[in-house]
Amino acid sequence: MQESTVKENMVTLAIKVTEKEWEEKVQEAYENTKSKFSITGFRKGHAPRKVIEKTYGDDIFFEDAVQQIASDEMIAFVTKNPKMEPLTAPNITNVVMDNKGVSFDLSFEIMPEFKLCKYTGLEFKKLTTKVSDHDVEHEIEHLLNDNATYSDVEREAKNGDQVVIDFVGYVDGKAFDGGRAENFPLELGSHTFIGNFEEQLVGKKKGEDVRVDIKFPDNYVENLAGKSGYFDVKIKEVREKSLPTLDDKFISNATEYETVEEYKKHLVEHIQSMKEDRSMARLKADIYEYLLKNTPVKAPQFMVEREVHAEMHEIEDRAKSFGMTMQEYFDAVKMPIEEYRDMTRARADRSIRMHFIFEQFFDELKVTASEEEISAQIEKMKLSNDDESARLQAIHMVKVNKVFDYLCKNNKLVEVDTVEEL
Repeated sequence: MQESTVKENMVTLAIKVTEKEWEEKVQEAYENTKSKFSITGFRKGHAPRKVIEKTYGDDIFFEDAVQQIASDEMIAFVTKNPKMEPLTAPNITNVVMDNKGVSFDLSFEIMPEFKLCKYTGLEFKKLTTKVSDHDVEHEIEHLLNDNATYSDVEREAKNGDQVVIDFVGYVDGKAFDGGRAENFPLELGSHTFIGNFEEQLVGKKKGEDVRVDIKFPDNYVENLAGKSGYFDVKIKEVREKSLPTLDDKFISNATEYETVEEYKKHLVEHIQSMKEDRSMARLKADIYEYLLKNTPVKAPQFMVEREVHAEMHEIEDRAKSFGMTMQEYFDAVKMPIEEYRDMTRARADRSIRMHFIFEQFFDELKVTASEEEISAQIEKMKLSNDDESARLQAIHMVKVNKVFDYLCKNNKLVEVDTVEEL
């Protein structure tokens, strides 16, 4: 007999069995485990129950009997209450044995009960996937620049020129690590270097020595952030850049395409594919953020901490592979351990809540995955057909994608041109 109580997402079953039922379970435990016992005078597995109890104690089979009762009661409870499947192994407490039988409490956590927020009739912004002439021209410009040629000139350097320089950087009067290079090719106006470094080389000629004053950004590497310094720069060459002519001959030499028209057609398809991927990724992120923000579901703390423990253990193993302690590892990456732990905890909390939200969607929308869909997803994710966990992962992704498609079809998607408009 069992009585159940539910408090938040914790279920407690008060279990009571009669003396007769208890005796049957103890006998069952004996039958299931007697083969483990070796007692002098009996073949292994053939010693009578009373002999085993006399040898090992009257309660030798009690724990197995209680565990079997707990298992039977859990199955009975979940069969009647399929939505209350346990998230954790049940905890047995308050075991009492007397001449009336045995009683104990069985407690476990279940998926928290919650209602999904409003998820249809909404409006979400979506980045456009249209390809403009500017998009195509921008890619062609990259191709032309990648195939540019340079010729030495004796005039003053200007934006667009390439200068070949030696340089040494100083802070507080001392050269700093990583601030030195020789024969470095730098295109002026490319903003390759920080601040106005390149601007200070405009108007200079081959052979000149230039002092370039600089202030490092506040978000720069720790030992230089926010500091003022300078570079001693030697200009060794000034080179004028020449772009190739965009024609069929150039395209056939520089790409796998034969004509400018073919290459532009490829660019349109390529750019559109990238825009669609970026647009979908951003839309998913925005929809998921809306669901997380507006659905009142809490992640069980034990699940969050389990995720945190697993990740920290993984980092500890990684540190050991480098011959470091975990503290030394975090010192090297310049992050306090507790700060990283808090970040991991926040990620785990979001991930678990999102998982619960999707499970609710699967149930509410009656989402299923066919064998054909599962196989296609396994192939897409490059998973193993023989791995059961991979199969479960594929099933979950098929169902998640169906939920996302449903949300897209049942809400208004407004196209915008830039991320700033989102």
